[in-house]
Amino acid sequence: MRTIGYQGFGALGACFGCFITSVSPTAPELRTQFSWRVTARHEFSHVLHLVLSRGRVPRWLTEGLAVYEELAMDPSNDRRMERELHSYWKNGEVFPVSELNTAFRGPTILFGYYQGGLIVRHIARDFGFPKLVEIVKAFGKDMGTEAIFRKILGITSKEYDRRFLTYVASKVGSLRLVPRIHEKWLQRLLLRVEKNPKDVEARVLLAQAFTQRNNEVDAGTQIAALKKLDPDNGAIYLLRAQLALRRKDLREARKLFELGFSHGGDDFDSRMAYVRILEKAGRKKKALEQVERAISCWPTCPISGNGSPFATKARLLKALGKKDEALRTLETYVRFNARDYGVYRYLAREFRARGQWAKEKHYLMKARDIDPFDRGLHERLADLFLREGKESRALFLLQIALATPLTKDRSSQKAVPGLKAPKPEDPKRVEARIRIRIAEILESSGDGDGARAMAKKARDLGVELDSDFAERLRKLLR
Repeated sequence: MRTIGYQGFGALGACFGCFITSVSPTAPELRTQFSWRVTARHEFSHVLHLVLSRGRVPRWLTEGLAVYEELAMDPSNDRRMERELHSYWKNGEVFPVSELNTAFRGPTILFGYYQGGLIVRHIARDFGFPKLVEIVKAFGKDMGTEAIFRKILGITSKEYDRRFLTYVASKVGSLRLVPRIHEKWLQRLLLRVEKNPKDVEARVLLAQAFTQRNNEVDAGTQIAALKKLDPDNGAIYLLRAQLALRRKDLREARKLFELGFSHGGDDFDSRMAYVRILEKAGRKKKALEQVERAISCWPTCPISGNGSPFATKARLLKALGKKDEALRTLETYVRFNARDYGVYRYLAREFRARGQWAKEKHYLMKARDIDPFDRGLHERLADLFLREGKESRALFLLQIALATPLTKDRSSQKAVPGLKAPKPEDPKRVEARIRIRIAEILESSGDGDGARAMAKKARDLGVELDSDFAERLRKLLR
């Protein structure tokens, strides 16, 4: 609404020269789904790119640089579209730099952001970040992409594309994922099989492609041919297991998964599907072994919820009584997914119970970067900063808590998934408590008048306080 005047704009933020807008962290449909802090830095970086390039920076570069800035804040902000990158790489459809702007049309736009960010990271690593500043300025002088790459990087854009593909291979080449087979690759595979009906690799890929399109008839044709050509092909056993799962035949699926793994088949989705079968059967230890294998297929998997191998591993470890190891697993997970508000709050609560204040503070700060409208969170952060002797920071946090509108306060609303619902508390009593705490810090810092004025406001709320805060208020008003 604040960006274009009506609802439905799909972006989290927008930059109009020296003016930026952003979706509110309290937007009902997006609350706890994104980081307002990351969005703010992303959009502000566009201001710099537009100024440096006189408004002529290409979309792929300005978005790539903005994504790079997200990573500069914290490596866990990596968008990690590794599955998509792996598929584009396998399909031979990674965009050449000269054509990357075309990715920002239609369904490939998010991948355009991601590839742009990867190109910026690659150039910064191999040529140095100052070269990127030179490139942005060169676009401001109306130079074209080819001329810029030749002059500033000393290579043609095609040579750069070759180097970039090597970089991509180093990032995703070892991942054991079944790629999404795009239409052009599908057509090439059909031609391969037409020329050589005994091409096992092409038939396996075709069977996977048809299954991805829910075309079980043509997938079945390829599977039937492979049963004759290569009857013990591990990948085909795994594909047949996935088809058995679609039929809800868990016994057959389990048997086929085990045959597939024993015959050399291995991929992330098959391992995770097998884990779910084992969990349903109550085989927790074996499920734990398999989820470890799933993680080895995709060690930096950012998937959240039930599909997350890390969340699954943590759940299994907790069920087996290994709570500390479960916590370490979730800590690994949030290194790859910086947007899981519920896990941040869970980790903060668990480390508070263990008296590990530094870790509790770290995860509360990460949660605040996603949803800052939480009085209780800011009060607790103030406690932790006071413990470190940082009164000015604690004062700032309490002032935020005081300014948080009750209608938007998460502490007074429904619970975070996985945590207990908050107990209803009189909002005036909460306000009085915060004002008393602010007054104490003001008094400690030498602002007696400010402390007394704040204490009077707490008194004037006319609420009954517990004995501790009532005594603290009396001391402030003496």
